[in-house]
Amino acid sequence: MRTMYCLMLMGAFLAVSPIAGADSEGERIAKIQAEIDAAGLSWTAGKTSMTALTEEEFRARLIPLDQYKKMMEQAGATLPTQGPPPRDFAPDSPLPPPDDAVFDWSDVGGEDWTSPVKDQGQCGSCTIFAGVAAIEGAINVSAQDPDLDWDLSEQNLLDCTNVTCDSGGMGPNTALNYAAIRGVPDELCHPYTQSDGDCHDDGCEDVEERSLKASEWDWVAGGNLQDTPTVLQMKNALSYGPVGTSMTVYQDLMAYSGGIYEVTSSMELGGHSIAIVGWNDANDSWYVKNSWGPLWGNDGFFEIKRGEAGIGAVMTAWITVDPADVPGSFEIQPDQIVTTLDWTVAAPITRTVTVQHSAGSGEVPFSISIPESIGWLSADPAQGTLLDDTEVQVTFTFDKAGWDPADGSPIEVDLVVLGKPGFARALSINMTVTGYSAGDDAGADGGAGSDSDSCNCGTVGSYGSEGGLLALVFSSVLS
Repeated sequence: MRTMYCLMLMGAFLAVSPIAGADSEGERIAKIQAEIDAAGLSWTAGKTSMTALTEEEFRARLIPLDQYKKMMEQAGATLPTQGPPPRDFAPDSPLPPPDDAVFDWSDVGGEDWTSPVKDQGQCGSCTIFAGVAAIEGAINVSAQDPDLDWDLSEQNLLDCTNVTCDSGGMGPNTALNYAAIRGVPDELCHPYTQSDGDCHDDGCEDVEERSLKASEWDWVAGGNLQDTPTVLQMKNALSYGPVGTSMTVYQDLMAYSGGIYEVTSSMELGGHSIAIVGWNDANDSWYVKNSWGPLWGNDGFFEIKRGEAGIGAVMTAWITVDPADVPGSFEIQPDQIVTTLDWTVAAPITRTVTVQHSAGSGEVPFSISIPESIGWLSADPAQGTLLDDTEVQVTFTFDKAGWDPADGSPIEVDLVVLGKPGFARALSINMTVTGYSAGDDAGADGGAGSDSDSCNCGTVGSYGSEGGLLALVFSSVLS
């Protein structure tokens, strides 16, 4: 495991001219699209969260260009050496065999194994965000749960490493190295402020207990930071989760809205760190997760030609996480409960789920949040604490005496699990009430109709005997 910290990039921003000059935003986008068309490239320019920024504002999100160029000049100094070994792939595993022609961690069988796209704001903290994107993705992959999405604190890394908003950093390895040595706490412990702070004056008091430690990280090409990975080495690294790397940013990238990105004739503005999440061999491209928010690109992602803008040339690193090191991991069994309410049963109906502490260490508080308007549903216990290797049975009780049925009405109840103190994650229990509609032809049973043979609606004053479902579906299961 690497133990050195990356060097801090110093230097002032270059002199800038406003991107939002005399031309309107629409005119600037049209000019970029004209350059794309003239070059015969296969991507589209459009209005994004970046196109209204001035050049100075856009550069503020990047590594200063002069410093990044010095780093890029060192690329290719040595031949690639041994990188991460390929994983063993089980038949039912989402992990990508390297010989797959197309793979994307953001869409594996319709499931997104990456963490939600974030926005670094007006701060050159892209190196931190790229590293955290790799770590959060590695957590999901190692835990074999696409919905775990542990939200780590970028601010903690910004304040406690040598990265600053003005100077940026050399690459995502800063975050990876810090995670392996000291660990990174959750976002609620140390919320992001888009500004530099002091490592010891803010954040939560129990930061050490709430921090996740990574198992191992290394350069994808092996050797050192200056080695350029081969395509196979990159694919092997991606079997562990998203891979942090860097690239040069040109002015046209701010308007990227889809397609396979290649540089037009626009000027260089700075360096940038991102996370590669997959590949497309037919397009000779990488799929990439950015940190400019979901209103840029394809919901925050983009596709780029391999090697374009220097992507993956240097500072390309992979990381692994042991799911047992995730603070306060837990799981819920079963992940779905379907309850049929029968009006002939006088007593309230109960169904039970198990909330189980499955990994990590320490107490894991939980609570069941039921809206006050739902008087017919209760949970026992409604709150409690899970200890290591323990489980709690939670019984949901449906009391039809207090239930005013409404066909198809969705009802949401939250199961909130705190993990380590201060970290909250709500798993929505989505319930839908169906059936129990009054019969149009009650016939001999006293309803509206007169043909008793066609009646299937129950007794006078009740709802139909066809039955209905009250389904509790946990939107995600942690493991």
